Amino acid sequence: MYSSTGSRIDHKELVGGKQTFSIPTSKLLPGVYFISLTGANGQNFKGKLVVIR
Repeated sequence: MYSSTGSRIDHKELVGGKQTFSIPTSKLLPGVYFISLTGANGQNFKGKLVVIR
């Protein structure tokens, strides 16, 4: 999976169907990012990522 900036986003499947996403925030500019993902089972996830330097 890739972010809108083209950075690769690695993810792992965890127990309970939760997913943890590892985003290389060093490549992101400070600010607020809104994340919208769709899982393999059709569930939608929306979150907010705040990058502060």
